[in-house]
Amino acid sequence: MITRLIRKLTERIAGNVLTVDDLVFLDVVPSAARGCCWALGVVKEYRFAARLCRHHSLIPWRELGHSRISKLKVQQLDDEKVVANFDQGWETVPKTKTACDVVELLVTSLADRIYGK
Repeated sequence: MITRLIRKLTERIAGNVLTVDDLVFLDVVPSAARGCCWALGVVKEYRFAARLCRHHSLIPWRELGHSRISKLKVQQLDDEKVVANFDQGWETVPKTKTACDVVELLVTSLADRIYGK
């Protein structure tokens, strides 16, 4: 049922260039770690779960780039295949251009959308 709902939400998103407007948040919930949260949502035909913090990590390799994201899982909606998985280091590196674009969009804009600059 949730997959159908997510698919319906993503059907309205068209075009080839991913923008911040392509992000659809389903939920943002506090994490057990202080100052962090889990963001759940959809970008085009992918769903994501990201753990991000208000502040940058003091240990750089624990953060995806300079994004404040410490964990990120991106899955295809249709078959739930994991196309990217970062857990304080890459476990599944995105291989397709679209998966890379989704990760790049999340890295460059997710924390700012949740916490501001």
